[in-house]
Amino acid sequence: MEASQRGVFTARALPYLKKAVRGEPSFLEGRRDLGKAYRLTGRFSEALEQLTFVAATRPDDESVHAQLAAVYRALGNTDKAMAELKLHREILRKRSEAAQKKE
Repeated sequence: MEASQRGVFTARALPYLKKAVRGEPSFLEGRRDLGKAYRLTGRFSEALEQLTFVAATRPDDESVHAQLAAVYRALGNTDKAMAELKLHREILRKRSEAAQKKE
C-alpha cells in the first residue's frame, strides 16, 4: 500500500477512533491508535495529547513510546525523541529477558 493510500485510510479512521475515545475515555488502545492516526495525518499536537495520556497511564506500553519518539522527531525535539526511544528499547529488553527466563 502506498503512503498516499495509507493517509486516506488513516484520515477515514479518525472519526471512528475519536468516537470510540469519546465514548470510553479510558480505552487506552483507542487513544493509542487515535494518537498514531493523528501522527500519520500530521496533527502532531493532537497526537502528543493522546500518546502522552497513554504513556502516563500505561508506561510499560512500548509501542506508545515508539509513537511518541516519532512525534517528537517530527516536531524537531530530538532530545525527547531519543528519550522515548530509550524507554522503548528498555521495555523490549526487559520483556526479552523475562521471556528467556521462562524458557
